[in-house]
Formats: sequence, structure tokens, C-alpha cells
Amino acid sequence: MSAVITGRASFAVTESSRLMRQAGVRHVLIGALAMEQHGFIRSTSNVDWLIGVEGLTRDGLVIRYSFDAPFRIGAFPVRYFAGALMFQAREISDDVTSDDSRLAEAVLRIPHDPDGIEVAPPVYVAGSKLKRVSPKDREDIRQLIQHGAIVVSEMRAWLLDNGASDAGADAAMAKMQRVILEGRAM
Repeated sequence: MSAVITGRASFAVTESSRLMRQAGVRHVLIGALAMEQHGFIRSTSNVDWLIGVEGLTRDGLVIRYSFDAPFRIGAFPVRYFAGALMFQAREISDDVTSDDSRLAEAVLRIPHDPDGIEVAPPVYVAGSKLKRVSPKDREDIRQLIQHGAIVVSEMRAWLLDNGASDAGADAAMAKMQRVILEGRAM
């Protein structure tokens, strides 16, 4: 799905995408702006990208970007995720599993419009939000389910089809069920 970004985030999205295309780095929009592209308007103060591993370089224990990666464009912070690696203000989260890397690669392999801004599918957006599970993320997941953008009963099959292990798929489904039950209790 190719995105049409409007509003205040538009320049940050198009400029960061241009820089990644110029460097040959595969990327898809995730986070709140991806939610917006799937029909769910929600405010955000940043731009989130899933990037291919070609966007990273390792020098011993230090991981760096292999391209000119701005961390802020205009008023918007720009964050980059590679698998489960999150790079924000040069901090690295080491919450990495092989499932995360395989699922990210599956999303990045989806055919893309070379000049467009691609958006991760709803099931991947929901799965990535399960990693953080902030109150906004939980609400986003519930919105995707309530409005039929993802079908919970089909999510496990998608995870397995795209490289998740049985244990990884089961863990994601358990988290998804907790988010759903929390929503019912509200």
C-alpha cells in the first residue's frame, strides 16, 4: 500500500523517505502514521520507519546507520526500526529475536512503488505495537481489530507464514488476547 501523507508530518515523511531511497535502503512506514493510512486518525509527534538491514553497519559492537539518517526533520523526530532494533537519539534497544528479523524482512519484501511511500500491512503494525504496548498502542490495536483491519484468528497464520516460530506466534497471540481483554474491561 502506498501512502498519501498530508498535514504537518508530510515533509518529514517525504524527506526521510527520499534520503533512504537515495541510499538504497528499503523502508516502510509504521506507527501512528501507518495507522492513519489504514483509516484510523490519531495524533503523533514522530515518524516511524521499518528499515532493511542494509541501512545499518556494524563496527565491532557499535551499530551505525549506513546512510544520512536524520533524527529530526522540522518539528518531527524520526525513528528507525530494523527487526526489533530501535534506533532513537542514537540509543539501541537490544530486544531482538530472530522472529522479529524474519517478520521485518517479510514486510520489506512486499513489492513496493519505487517512488512511493510504502506502509506496513495492518497485521505488522499491530504486531510491532505489541512490542511497546503503551496505552496509545493498546488503543491502536483495539481499533484495528474492531474495524476489521486485522482478524485476530488469522494473525497467527500470518505470523507463521512470514517467519515467526510457533513459540513467537503463541507469545504474540497471548499479548494480543491481553490487549483485547483489557479493552473489554474498560
